[in-house]
Amino acid sequence: MSYQDKIYNQNNNFNRNSVGLAYNTSSDLCLFKKPKFNMFSAKKINCDGNPLNLKSSNVYSITGNEEISLDFNFIENLDSFINNNTLFKFEIYKYNNTLGFFNQNQIYTSEAYNWGDISGTSAITETIYSDDLGIDGDYLIKGYYIYDSCTEFAKLNNKSYSTKGDKSGLEYGLYDNNFDYHFVAFSTPDKPIFEKSENTDNEFGYLNSISQILTGDEDFLSYPDYSGDLIVNLNGLTLSLNNDYGFYDLTPGGKNVIKLSGETYEGDVLTYVYTNSLTKPDNSLKQDTIDITSQIVSGPIDEEGSNKVYFNTTKNKYEIYTELLPSQFNDIVVTLNGITLINGVDYYRSTSNPYRLILEGDLFIEDIINIWYNTDTQINGSIFTDKINIEWSINTAPENSNGKFILELSNDDLFTDIVNTNEINYIENTLTYSSTLGIVGSFGQTMYYRVINEKDYVDICGDVIISQTNSDVVKIIIETNTINSY
Repeated sequence: MSYQDKIYNQNNNFNRNSVGLAYNTSSDLCLFKKPKFNMFSAKKINCDGNPLNLKSSNVYSITGNEEISLDFNFIENLDSFINNNTLFKFEIYKYNNTLGFFNQNQIYTSEAYNWGDISGTSAITETIYSDDLGIDGDYLIKGYYIYDSCTEFAKLNNKSYSTKGDKSGLEYGLYDNNFDYHFVAFSTPDKPIFEKSENTDNEFGYLNSISQILTGDEDFLSYPDYSGDLIVNLNGLTLSLNNDYGFYDLTPGGKNVIKLSGETYEGDVLTYVYTNSLTKPDNSLKQDTIDITSQIVSGPIDEEGSNKVYFNTTKNKYEIYTELLPSQFNDIVVTLNGITLINGVDYYRSTSNPYRLILEGDLFIEDIINIWYNTDTQINGSIFTDKINIEWSINTAPENSNGKFILELSNDDLFTDIVNTNEINYIENTLTYSSTLGIVGSFGQTMYYRVINEKDYVDICGDVIISQTNSDVVKIIIETNTINSY
């Protein structure tokens, strides 16, 4: 072995001390001061500090294949980049929950960064994709440097060295508190999607229609048994619930009727369109009413938030949104101020968002929009029983029992006044769930229910990070007092 080769081998057997020095064991002492860095997107592991939660800067709740930006801010020994033609790289290691330490094989290796990539701000940011990590998990970031030798003979041979060396750490197999950083990434729980009953055919054509000629003397008008919502039409104009008519119970346990908000005249024709609750109880028609009382919110595409009417400045189109997910391959009926719009001409369904309808035309303050559609949500609109059975599904089955579903019934759509609840634990490899809720209330009362998917992730310190995703909020109206019988 040549003298030069001997020096090279000795230099690769470096040691690392608490101040970040790498040194060889040759007679020509060569010190390399490791540039130090801080991270905001990752932290040191501290099991004696505050437990991590969804707001922690090193916790990532991921939907789909999302980007994660890792930032490195270099703060000390920056001259080492210049003096030694230094390159910086980092690797990511995943924690093995069963064995209690980080796996020795890295799951990700970054590109090499030189001083030209860093000098402007003394910082770099690298974006990785969650699919590269194999989430869920705890992850360790280990940075290292590749630098030129500072011994004469090694320089002549263009030898370079790396601080990667021995990857072992004092904790969790690899973790070195002086140099390494940690973050958590896990998949966001799926949104619960309400299911229709097995063998339920939810085509829009399964409707019934009844018309009657009015005398002009009627104050209250009886309506047929129906499932879901009811379409009320007067002389060809579709009426809006709570604006043009309302439900009433004349006597406790008596006949249920509606009352129109305006006068009627002899010869007026009133028409009900409905789904027959006796023959197809799970085929529920849904009505959404949008009463525009203030300026319409506008903004770029997909930024509508919770607004049900929106002006898309990217496409210069008005958009309206359904409350529930419409059934696939079903028509949707839209009325504007009582006039039925033409499907495919005046409005059409979005190809990117199943809740979105795109309008051809303008909307104004005081316009009233009604949307009629079938939904796979079994129980919505009018109900006549004291219990409802709710079914829902998720797209990805849980691999273990680290979560639960919470079914809630509330007096308000913000769920600040919850009157009944039920919890159903995750079942491994199961996509579909169901639960029954008891109804507490009286005739004409409006209530709301939803399902919360709550997922627990236990991090390296044993702390539980809770994430939640809510289903659509479903409105129901109690149409009988018989649920309070005893």
